[in-house]
Amino acid sequence: MRLCLIILFSALLAVSCGKSSRKSRRTPYDLGRSEALLQVGEAMMAEEADWERLAQSAVLDEQLLGILKDDAARRELFLAADALLQQERFHDFAALIDAAEKRGEATPALLELRGLPQALQALSLFCARRPYQNSQDLEQSMNFLSPRSDELSRLAPDAFPPFWESQKALLEELRAAERNAKVERLQVQLCRKLTTTGTNLDSPEWLLAEIEEVDGDAEILRYVSLMRKVQPGFRQALSEKRWNFAVELAAELLWTSLTDGERAVVGECLAKQGACSLVGDVLLARFRQSPELYAEAVLRWQSECPEASLPDAHPAFLAEALQCLPAGEPHWGSPVPSIGELAEAFLRLIP
Repeated sequence: MRLCLIILFSALLAVSCGKSSRKSRRTPYDLGRSEALLQVGEAMMAEEADWERLAQSAVLDEQLLGILKDDAARRELFLAADALLQQERFHDFAALIDAAEKRGEATPALLELRGLPQALQALSLFCARRPYQNSQDLEQSMNFLSPRSDELSRLAPDAFPPFWESQKALLEELRAAERNAKVERLQVQLCRKLTTTGTNLDSPEWLLAEIEEVDGDAEILRYVSLMRKVQPGFRQALSEKRWNFAVELAAELLWTSLTDGERAVVGECLAKQGACSLVGDVLLARFRQSPELYAEAVLRWQSECPEASLPDAHPAFLAEALQCLPAGEPHWGSPVPSIGELAEAFLRLIP
């Protein structure tokens, strides 16, 4: 609109100069045409210009009238396009541009928006599915929106690129959380395998390989290798008295390879920070050679073991637990006593 006013005042100045050159300076200036030009400007500002009436009047010459009329038409097109976008009528927006192009009224600026409807529609669908709960859904939606990302970045350089980067960061966060959850589930399986016999659970080595496949940087792999060898990270964890589920599992996997000093540190950490799992209970009972702690571990094993597995499964630490029984404790006729018999015997040892 500022351009319109500049053109109007330029025309006014041209008219004034032309009159001055043809008439004496003493001739009074007729302000009628100036008033008419100002009225035209006000009508354009209010978007109420009657171009047919103006064409029939002598207020504006034909060339200037054409320029102003084209400018007003372009403004109307952009206002109509903006209204359609605000209403998310993307199909109508595309049709508006096509029609304007056929009439020869589409400016380069308007034609640059040709890809905007599809881009905005894709963005609208992407946002409609938020918040994303898993990486697979987010990744699929990003793949759907990705072909439009350059167009959206060009049209909204301050808003879309930061938004797109935030979605990439969210995707990595979701992937990391899912990896951690999978590793945690495999570690729970590993804990059960280390404390249970008589089941079809996978071997510890296989479970470690599964963890590596899910996350090669998993914490437990810094402590124990796939072949159950001590890794440098385990001794560093012990030196820092750092204790958690991963360190606990590694301590059980590596127990026969540890020195007496390292086992003492394991016992110290368990006594001070507590066990994270049944494996930790067994480690502490083994370190202290305590029938009472073994009894508690057996009861915990029984409570955590799936009921369907109880008839065939037994605590993997049963033999070492029996060795802790004081002399004079009953011996069972069966080489493998029932859990009820074992628990009953151990419970008698608990003050």
